[in-house]
Amino acid sequence: MDNIFYTYIHIRPDTNEPFYVGKGKGRRHKTKTGRNQYWHNVVNKNNGIFESKIIFEGLTEKEALLKEVEVEKELKEKGYNLVNLAKTGNSSPVGVSRTKEHKQSLSKATKGRISPNKGKKHDPFPEDSKYWKEKNRPEETKDKQSSSQFNRWGEKGNELRQNFRNKMGKKVLQIEVKTLTPLEIFPSIIEAKEKTKINGINHCVNGQQKTAGGYIWVYKHPENPYFEYIINENTVIRVFECSDDLGTEELWHRDNEDRVIEILGETDWQIQLDNQLPTSMNVPISIPKHMWHRAIKGTGCLKLKIHKTC
Repeated sequence: MDNIFYTYIHIRPDTNEPFYVGKGKGRRHKTKTGRNQYWHNVVNKNNGIFESKIIFEGLTEKEALLKEVEVEKELKEKGYNLVNLAKTGNSSPVGVSRTKEHKQSLSKATKGRISPNKGKKHDPFPEDSKYWKEKNRPEETKDKQSSSQFNRWGEKGNELRQNFRNKMGKKVLQIEVKTLTPLEIFPSIIEAKEKTKINGINHCVNGQQKTAGGYIWVYKHPENPYFEYIINENTVIRVFECSDDLGTEELWHRDNEDRVIEILGETDWQIQLDNQLPTSMNVPISIPKHMWHRAIKGTGCLKLKIHKTC
């Protein structure tokens, strides 16, 4: 049996406490589908945001189920409130476990039943019932709604909303899927969506899906001044912006592997190896491991494909 399963927990951002334990494989720990209503209630209170954390991985399904039971027991002993409905350690995908007699009674009760809506055609939703369409809400109504939201969220509401805006305001890079060519940098997900008319960019940059609109989307690397997309363990794409906060001297560094740098497109940026003179970057450049080197800013963006060599 393949060891492709894991045990995970979900954490609510408002209290930073775990609220759900599960087992799965692939991208199950990041999905919202197949969750119970209590799970959705918690996530909806946090603007649809939750954090997933894998506790144990590289397990068989049976091992993941056993770990699921252990983690749930440990969290409950520590006083955490979990929203698990189905008994943990059950390989059944969804729902509450039922006895054989219960299942038989349900089957007997629904056998031969015909839906009262079968064959019916419903009229489209009347446009005039959308009361606020093309209308301005009275200030009194706005004040009531604002007060209601504040009472619901309290002071943490402003913090959650600001965190959401900051997250959505990060720069994103658009990469063509087939050729892996970096295309355009957008100042935010919202602006990228407005200009490209593409939905799902936020799911792509958060790792919930691979592409959106036929493109790859990535955030800027959190600890380095570049965007990075990992093609495989030996090849990455990096894109540097020519911005004022990108200091030239800060780009001096050395690597633990031999590398070949391939420039994507043309550029007037230069590269300097150790104490040598700066040279053009328009041809592939081999850099031995542990050699100090830096990029010297030019105009526009610097788009690189970096190959690790043995």
